[in-house]
Amino acid sequence: PRRYIDRTQEKSIKDLGGLIVDAPASKLTPKDGRLSEEGDEDLDLWRQVWTQNRLNARCRVAHEEALKVGRSAALVWPTAAVDGGPAGVSVTVEDADQVIVSYAPGSTFQRVAALKWYSDDTHAFVTVWTATEVLSWTRPTTRTKTTNSAAAWDVDPPMSGGPNTRERVPVSE
Repeated sequence: PRRYIDRTQEKSIKDLGGLIVDAPASKLTPKDGRLSEEGDEDLDLWRQVWTQNRLNARCRVAHEEALKVGRSAALVWPTAAVDGGPAGVSVTVEDADQVIVSYAPGSTFQRVAALKWYSDDTHAFVTVWTATEVLSWTRPTTRTKTTNSAAAWDVDPPMSGGPNTRERVPVSE
């Protein structure tokens, strides 16, 4: 009996963390958005961007990240026009463990740079965004998916970087 009680308590404590995050996250639902500081929003445009980026599903991930680790990040980047259609906006919710934003000294809102680090089965990738540049590097990982610290970082060919045409750091927390 005592072993059963101890085991039951141990399991219930482990499951409590997910419940603590899921309960308030399920209640957080954006109703509309603000596209400008002036307040002259085009709500149809906002809904179009929201829908195209599947943010109904992705905003829950952002809320969960914020509740778990105290912050969440989103990458906002312009997309090219396709087949004569209008240019768009790509919004991706990023993993808080993979992204960090640097702010100007004394500021909690003026972004200076952002960095994203992630890996797949064969490579580690790093992308740095500043207000003027986008830079990307890659290097091989080992079979255990750990970064090969002896390997040099190389420019990532598909994302070799270049000027940041937005002239602002595109990652927001």
